[in-house]
Amino acid sequence: MYKGSSKPVGVTRLNFLRLFLSILLVLIGPAVVKSQGISDAGSGDSLRALAPRVYIDCYDCWEDDYDYFRTEINFINFVRDRLEADIHIIITTQATGGAGMEVTIEFHGQQKYEGISDTLKCYLEASDTDEMQRSRVTGIMKMGLLRYVARTPLAEQISVNYSQPAKPAEVVDKWNYWVFQTSIDAWIQGQKSYRQFYDNVSLSVERTTDANKLDMTGWLNYNETRYTTDDYNSLNISRGKGTDLMYVWSLSPHWSLGGYGELYSSSYSNQESVVYGAGLIEYNIFPYSESTRRLLCIRYRQGIQYMDYLEETIYDHHNQWLHSGKVTLVADIKRTWGSIYGSLAGSAYLYDLKKNRLSLYTQFSLRIFRGLSFNISSNASRVRDQITLPKTDLSREDILLRIREMATSYDYYVSLGISYTFGSIYNNIVNVRLSN
Repeated sequence: MYKGSSKPVGVTRLNFLRLFLSILLVLIGPAVVKSQGISDAGSGDSLRALAPRVYIDCYDCWEDDYDYFRTEINFINFVRDRLEADIHIIITTQATGGAGMEVTIEFHGQQKYEGISDTLKCYLEASDTDEMQRSRVTGIMKMGLLRYVARTPLAEQISVNYSQPAKPAEVVDKWNYWVFQTSIDAWIQGQKSYRQFYDNVSLSVERTTDANKLDMTGWLNYNETRYTTDDYNSLNISRGKGTDLMYVWSLSPHWSLGGYGELYSSSYSNQESVVYGAGLIEYNIFPYSESTRRLLCIRYRQGIQYMDYLEETIYDHHNQWLHSGKVTLVADIKRTWGSIYGSLAGSAYLYDLKKNRLSLYTQFSLRIFRGLSFNISSNASRVRDQITLPKTDLSREDILLRIREMATSYDYYVSLGISYTFGSIYNNIVNVRLSN
C-alpha cells in the first residue's frame, strides 16, 4: 500500500484516461459499431445511406399497404415527411369498366431530383386479391424509381430481368363488359328494454366502355326499433326500396351526356312511390384522362317526377307532378402539398323557384410544413324544398329516433383536424407485432 503517490504523475493520468475511455466505450459502443458499419466502403448499409429518400401519398391505401411497400422496395429510404423526400409519390385510383380500378402513380422529383418527374399507370381487376393488387402496384413503383436510383452508387447493385411472355391469345370477354354485384347487410343490437334490427339488400349491374357507361342499382332496406318497459311499449318501423338507372355517352374529351331514371319509396320522407326521369350534361375543363389528378366540371340536370305521398303534405297534396333542375360545380385537385375537393350544388322546383336547396361540400388537406398537417371537411345546406313533409304532427318516437323527416331550414357538419409529427425522418422499418 502506498502512502501518497510514489508513481510518476504522467502514469497516473494515463490510467485515468484509459478508465474514462473504457466507460465511454461501454456507453456508446453500440452506436460506434453501427456507425462503423455504415462507414465501411462498399457495404450494403453504406450504399443504402446514399439511396433516394421517398415519401408516398396514397389516398386509398391502408396502413398494411404502406408496410408492404416498405418491405418489398428495399433499395430506397422511406421518410415520413414529404419535405424531407427526394421523390414524392402520389397514388390515386378511379373505377374502370368491369368493376376494376385504374391506378395512377406520379413521381415528383425534389431537391437533387428537381424537375425529374414521371407518371405511370396500371390496371387492377375486381377479381384480384389484395396481394395481387399490391404486388402489381409495387412492381410499377419499382420501375418508376429506377431512373432515380440509376443516379446513385446503388445502380451498380441493381439488375433488371426480362421474362419473355408467351404470345398472348386473343382476349374474348364472354360477359361483354357486363358486371353484376349483390350484397346483403344486416345487424341487430339490444338489451332488456331495447332492440333494433336493420337490413339492406342491393343489386347492381354495370357496363363500362370508352364510348358509354351504364349503371343500374336496386335496393331494399328495413329498420325496426322496439322499446319495452313496465309502463311503455313502442314499435317503430321505417322502410325504403327503389331502383335507378343511369346511361352516359362520352361525347368528347371534355363533354358527357346522360340520362337518369329512378323509382323508389321511403317512409322516412313520406313517399309512397316516386317516379323520376332526367337528362344530364357535363363539361370538364380538363380532359377526363387527367381526372385522377385534377378535375373541374360543371353539371346540369333537369327532370320530371311524379310523387304519391303516404300522408297529406303540409301543402295539402296527396300526389303531384313536379319539374326540377340542378346545377353542380365540382373541383378535385391532388398535388404534392395536399388535396382539395369541393362541390357546390343548387337545385329548385321549377314551378316555384323559392322551393330550393343550396349545398356546399368541401374536403381540404394541407401540409403546412415539416410534420404539420391540417385537414378539414364540411357540408352545409340551406333547405327550402321540403315539400314532402306530412301534415300530421310527429310523435315523440319520430323525433327522438329520427324515423320521420323533420322540418328544418338548414343542416351542416364540420370536421377539423391538425397533426404534428417530429423525430426521426426515416420510416423503413416494419414491425407488426401485436398490431390491431
